[in-house]
Amino acid sequence: ERIEAGEVMVLVVSQGILRLSPMLDWLVDHSPNTMLTIVDEAHHIRNPKSHLHSAVTMLSLSSERVVLLTATPVNLSTDDLFVQLSQLAPGRWPDAHAFTRSLRPGTILNNILDLLATESPDLDAVDDLVMILEHTVGFSGDTRLEMLATLVREMHWGEETTPNLRLATADLVRRLRPLNGLVVRSRRRDLDWQQPCRKAITLDIRLQEEEWNLYVEARDWSQRLMELRRPDDDVWDWAMLVPERMASSSLQAYASHVLGQMRDAARLALDLDQEPECGDNGVDAGEVIGVVGLDRVERRLLSRIGNPEALISAAENLGGVDSKFDALLIWLTESLRDDEVGGVILFSHFRGTLAYLLRRLREAGFTTELISGSTKMGERERIRTSFANGDFDILLSSEVGSEGLDQQHCHRMVNYDLPWNPMRLEQRVGRIDRFGQMADEITVLNFAVEGTIDAAVLGRLYSRIKMFEQSLGMLD
Repeated sequence: ERIEAGEVMVLVVSQGILRLSPMLDWLVDHSPNTMLTIVDEAHHIRNPKSHLHSAVTMLSLSSERVVLLTATPVNLSTDDLFVQLSQLAPGRWPDAHAFTRSLRPGTILNNILDLLATESPDLDAVDDLVMILEHTVGFSGDTRLEMLATLVREMHWGEETTPNLRLATADLVRRLRPLNGLVVRSRRRDLDWQQPCRKAITLDIRLQEEEWNLYVEARDWSQRLMELRRPDDDVWDWAMLVPERMASSSLQAYASHVLGQMRDAARLALDLDQEPECGDNGVDAGEVIGVVGLDRVERRLLSRIGNPEALISAAENLGGVDSKFDALLIWLTESLRDDEVGGVILFSHFRGTLAYLLRRLREAGFTTELISGSTKMGERERIRTSFANGDFDILLSSEVGSEGLDQQHCHRMVNYDLPWNPMRLEQRVGRIDRFGQMADEITVLNFAVEGTIDAAVLGRLYSRIKMFEQSLGMLD
């Protein structure tokens, strides 16, 4: 009512509210006029079919100014960036293909910046790239490009003049970027504050025989799922690799998952959560389990999509072996012994891994808390504040903790498993590498389990980093 009455106000709305159908209906019916719309974590609108995207579209169309804020604009492809920027400039690009094509000169400009960043810039290579731009539609005849060519070809790049020429040339290159006027990008290195040095540590893990057997079976099971979903297709479906990724994250948690899933499937099929009922032969369900045996029921169910015997056997034979956790325990013990201040924040993509680590770390004597998607907002804030006050040693977090929960008091982070998206990885590190971090060095611990999918995940990370840098420039 106050909005409809035209009252001047600042209104803060969560993205969760905007996702509700009644809110979308209200926006369609009323189209409230606003002076300024600011969308934080704007990468969440990248799905054009979502209610959130539709709601933001309605707000943008009726707003005089629109600002989108995000540290991770590119998720899977440049299509994500196209969807977001189309909110700011609707109709500028007819489709995603046209948008991608418009970014191609940006790749050349970013390559020029890379060359200029070296101690002794290769001016011949820079000149070759400038010549390409001079023959590119939209750049030919641009006075900024002419000034750039003059700096590269006619100025003397000596020991004393190179620093200033590099700055002037780089400034012209940035001004030529295709997305200028729509994108303002701030990197920490461009800001005037003391930055900590990032120290990355990788622990190489070699699996024992029992662990390797389970991992191989998890990999084969993933392959079976892909064949079931795409029997006539050679496309590698990353979504179907979840079993293998779970095993790479924590073999102990995966073994529990395998055996637990079978029990749940059997109970669901036999309706064990209901009151016992008599069958045609007068035997109730409870007696069926006693006679048939739960293991046989589980195997019978899962055999419909493949033979799970080897997977089940490997999970049962794993025992208490956990080479990855043993390596983590050694590192944590030494790190917290040498420096008790700040604690450690550990990220994992899988809830099973986090639950397993919570139990094992507490058993090992570490005071540990967990934040996941099921943690209520009030409880998240309590845990965050308690961690900042040094009330416990280790904070375990799912991806939900990589946005909005600032932990700049902490200077150590563990990636127990790696996300496929470098933007997600940067969000994780950004929880501690941010304004207010007083440590001279922050430590990021990663694991590389020999022979596992970790290598493929790293390759996917590198390819997406390249995609980001071709669109928006180098990462920090």
